Amino acid sequence: MSLPRADALTQLRAWWNRAGPGALTAACAVLAVLALLKLGTEFYRLLLDAGPTGAIDLIFRFEETHRWFSGQPVYTELHRITYPPAAYPFLWPILGWLALPPARWLFGLTAVLMLAWLARLLVKASGASTRTERLLVVLVVLSLNSVGVAIGNGQLVLHLLPPTLTALFLLHDSRVGWGRDWSIAGLLLVALVKPTLTLPFVWMAFLSSRRFRPFLLTGVLYAVVTLFASRFQHDAPMNLIRQWLAQSAEYLDGGYGDIQSGLLSLGKPAWVQPAALLVLLAAGLWAYRYRSAGLWIQIGFGALVARMWTYHRVYDDALILLPLVALFRMAKEGRPKGADVIAALLFALGVVAMLAPARLETAPPPLSWLFVWGHVAVWLAMLAYFWWAARAPTIQRS
Repeated sequence: MSLPRADALTQLRAWWNRAGPGALTAACAVLAVLALLKLGTEFYRLLLDAGPTGAIDLIFRFEETHRWFSGQPVYTELHRITYPPAAYPFLWPILGWLALPPARWLFGLTAVLMLAWLARLLVKASGASTRTERLLVVLVVLSLNSVGVAIGNGQLVLHLLPPTLTALFLLHDSRVGWGRDWSIAGLLLVALVKPTLTLPFVWMAFLSSRRFRPFLLTGVLYAVVTLFASRFQHDAPMNLIRQWLAQSAEYLDGGYGDIQSGLLSLGKPAWVQPAALLVLLAAGLWAYRYRSAGLWIQIGFGALVARMWTYHRVYDDALILLPLVALFRMAKEGRPKGADVIAALLFALGVVAMLAPARLETAPPPLSWLFVWGHVAVWLAMLAYFWWAARAPTIQRS
């Protein structure tokens, strides 16, 4: 990756010293307005909207959870993408014991709590040193289009990112012990409620952390929860898992900006699963090869892999919060040879791209093309930057 020339860097830094504080304040004002508008609309859609798109995914999970624990088949009778058997015991406390209207409100309450947890984690990790910078990070979290869509649909991405991040932080900590390892295993168990979202993080952390016991405990807990969940169905655990995998492979359309969508557009559906596994394997090898690169380089790279390795829709773009914070952090570190400037520019470009309204994805061409390929281009640029930062021996590790 080529770096900016020294004179250009000097001019950019001089401009930022003059205009930076005002630019950050203006950005915060714009993001605050966008956050209020987006969150107001999406919380209404989650809690009160009786139309076909109101809490649409939450209603699916509600039906699946009630069917599961009443012994009715889920994978063989519901023709849509579902979750693995181990997910439903975790969904029951929110969706399994209430009627739908109060379940929507309970989910909304948990979404607020998890959003606050996520914002707190990201502000702390960002290296933001002033009140305006901390406010900027919070408002980026609240204003991104994907965050709002996840809330309005009743998707789980905002519930799963905080435990995933917390587990990664604990794995990165040099302190070890059975209590810490059980905590990591419990957090990873929750994260794996939606494996398509979090499996790349778990796999990369397994290969890069040089710790085995937390992952062994995670596997044991996952098996126990799967066995427990299967007691409410009339099939053996392995049959249920096979049914889930077969159903997941059947419903491939509807995503964007991922390898699966690209292969389907080329008429190669048979390549989807091998390609996803190949990407997952390559990401693990990368994580092992650059295991000393720094936690946030690993997290930023892993989040981009997680977004692109298999089927995802707009709400899962919330994953991009993690590379955005990684870039903000790297820009704040003052990395040499213009690496900090590149990080800052990618951060700004990424925020602008992720503010684009979701309805552009389904707009007539060329708007839909610009939406999809604009996002993919930004993500690939971020991916290249993290790869380069991991390889560059002269760059201070985060």
